[in-house]
Amino acid sequence: VDLVGDSKQKASTDVEHLLISCHWNERNAVINDIIQAYGGTDGPEGRVICFTETKKDANEMVMSGDIKFECQPLHGDIPQKQRETTIAGFKRGTFRVLIATDVAARGIDISGVQLVIQIEPPQSYETYVHRSGRTGRANTKGVSVLFYTAKQRWYVKNIERNAQIKFKRVGPPSTKSLIKASIGKLEKKLESVSDEVVPLFSDEAKRLLEEMDTVDILARALAVISGHTRKLASRSILTSSKGFITVYVKGKQSIRSMTYVWNIIRRHIFDQPDDKVRAMKLTKDRYGAVFEVPSKYEKQVLAAAEKAGPYVEISMPTELPDLE
Repeated sequence: VDLVGDSKQKASTDVEHLLISCHWNERNAVINDIIQAYGGTDGPEGRVICFTETKKDANEMVMSGDIKFECQPLHGDIPQKQRETTIAGFKRGTFRVLIATDVAARGIDISGVQLVIQIEPPQSYETYVHRSGRTGRANTKGVSVLFYTAKQRWYVKNIERNAQIKFKRVGPPSTKSLIKASIGKLEKKLESVSDEVVPLFSDEAKRLLEEMDTVDILARALAVISGHTRKLASRSILTSSKGFITVYVKGKQSIRSMTYVWNIIRRHIFDQPDDKVRAMKLTKDRYGAVFEVPSKYEKQVLAAAEKAGPYVEISMPTELPDLE
C-alpha cells in the first residue's frame, strides 16, 4: 500500500523515526502505550495508522483486548462498501486508529495523521518510506514507530542504509510518560464540562475535600479519570518485556569481551547472575553494556548502584544509550 502516492525514495526529515525491540506476544500491549504516548490528542488531530503485513495480523489487532483505543481494520477481505465507510469514519474522527494492510490502503489520501506504526520491518525500504511518509506532511511533524525482533535486524539496517535515516532506538513508554500524556488530554476534557453541570457535583466535592487531603483527593480523581488506578507493570526498555528492568553498567576502560561485564555484575550486583541476567548488549563506545533482569531485583540493583564506587557506574536508564 502506498498511502503517500508518488514520492522520492527517501524518508521525510519531518518525521521522527523510532525503533523498538519487542517480541510479538508483547507487541499489542506496547502498541497501546505507544498510541497513548505519541498519538497526540483525541479526535481528528490525533489519527494513527498501524500497518500490518497480513490480513490475519490486522484482524487480531482489532480484536485484541490489549489495545484500548477504538480501531477498525482495512484489508482485502473487507467489501468495498465497508472500506469506504471505514475510511470516511477515520477522516471524520469517529475512531482514531486505522489498522491497514498495504493492498487495501493503496491510493487513499488521509491528512492529519500524527503517528504511523509498523508492527514489523517491511522487506523493501521503499515500503517503509511510503508508510512513514503518511505522517509529517504539509509542514507538520510526525512520528513513525517500527517494531522489530532480533531476527529482523538485517531489514532495519537495510532501511537505514537505503532510506538515508538513522533510527532512534527507544523502549516502551515509561509509567511517568503515560501518565503525563493522560493528564494532558484530561485538561481539555475538564474544560469541556458545562458550567451548568458543575453545581451538581459541588456538595460531594466539598465533603470529600473536608475528609481528605486536597492534593491526595485530586490526584486520586485524576487517576480514576485517566484509567490508571493500579500500579503499572514495569517493562524493560531493551526488549519491552513485561516484568523486567534494564540495567546499565559502565567502566573506565574499553570492553574487549563480555567476561569483563559479567565480572562487574558478579562483583557488584549478583553473586550468581546466570539465571537472572539476559539480553546483554555492548554500548557503541564499548565502555558499557546494558542487560535486563526481573523487576523483583530492582532494589538490589539500586543498592549496588549506591555502593559501586568510582570505577564502575550502575544505573537503571530511562533511555537507551547507543548500542552496537
